[in-house]
Amino acid sequence: GLRRLVSSLTSILDKIASLEGVLSELRAHTARAEATPIATPTMAAEATPSELPSYFKDNPWLRILSARGRE
Repeated sequence: GLRRLVSSLTSILDKIASLEGVLSELRAHTARAEATPIATPTMAAEATPSELPSYFKDNPWLRILSARGRE
């Protein structure tokens, strides 16, 4: 009985430690993602036309692709 309980608790503690590691990695990834600016059509619209590459000008796909991260 007691050995089985100790074994179960050890298993649970190992799983918690593993989940804490995953959570830590996710937090680090989220922090990096939030720190990285993403060009959006709004940001592109604020730039003067001479600053934009030709593929940004009047490109309907930019609106579609920029919405993907918010879906």
